[in-house]
Amino acid sequence: MITLNRYRHILGLFLFGTGFLASAALAEKPTAPVEVGYTLPSTIQTGDEITTVIRLTAESDLIQIYVSVSPGEGLEILSTPTEARYLNVKQGETREFEVKVRLTDPKEGFLNVFAVTTTRFQQRSKGVAIPYRVTAPMGNP
Repeated sequence: MITLNRYRHILGLFLFGTGFLASAALAEKPTAPVEVGYTLPSTIQTGDEITTVIRLTAESDLIQIYVSVSPGEGLEILSTPTEARYLNVKQGETREFEVKVRLTDPKEGFLNVFAVTTTRFQQRSKGVAIPYRVTAPMGNP
């Protein structure tokens, strides 16, 4: 026979355990099955026009990858288009999207990249902020 105190203890452990599991599940929310990579120059100065190649590599077979970019603080986009769709991308295949930007902040700026993937079963999204930080010219400490 379970006493009232024992019942409360078991119920408390159950609630704590399920709350913990729910928190862990929320912390590890699944994202789009696409790896987002990019290239940046070794030196960046305010006012520089920079061409960035965004690489989208499928981590599973995808019906579609939709990618869009938007300027974050300290950056302006100089090129068009600012979005693209790639159809029937097989696992391991890479698509490249090129964007030209200008750093307007004296220290740093960000380019926001948003990717949405479509599979036979679902749509998932992933967001990445690409940092552009002012670097000292070569030879200067």
